[in-house]
Parts: sequence; C-alpha cells; structure tokens
Amino acid sequence: MLDSVNLNTSIVDTLVEVFPGSVSMRDGVTYLYPFMLAVASKPSDSPSDDDITLRDLEVCFKLLKNDPDLVNRQKNEVLMKQRRKQKRQRI
Repeated sequence: MLDSVNLNTSIVDTLVEVFPGSVSMRDGVTYLYPFMLAVASKPSDSPSDDDITLRDLEVCFKLLKNDPDLVNRQKNEVLMKQRRKQKRQRI
C-alpha cells in the first residue's frame, strides 16, 4: 500500500514541478480544484464510493501544500454565492 502512495505522490510532485499553476486550475467539467478531485473521484473498481484511502489523502495534501490559499478561496466563493442567493430571495 505504501508503495502505491509513494508512486502517486511522486507523480504529483513531477506534475507540479513541470506545471506549478496546474494546482490552482479548476477542472473544466466539475469546476473542482485538483485537491478536491483527489478525494472526490474513485476508480470504478473501488470497493465503496465512501472510502477515502491514504493515497487519496496524501495526494490531496501534496496538492494543497503547493497552494494552501485554495481552501480560503473556495470558502470565500461559497460564502459569496450564499450571499447572492439570499439577496435574490429577499427581492
């Protein structure tokens, strides 16, 4: 198990080294950041959609380490959407 974690995190390290801005780019279909996709997507042979593995968490952590501000950015975007929705409901 640890070998697969090391393999996946080294792949992430390589990708970030080659294209550092990729950690801050949203997916074009889901609009999720890569750190979110790391724990949201599961292979079809996964025993359960609810199981988050050590590998998933390690990849998520590695991605977030490269741009930790993404957590605040996402939080602020959610809060702004909620405020806009509340304004529309008052009108």
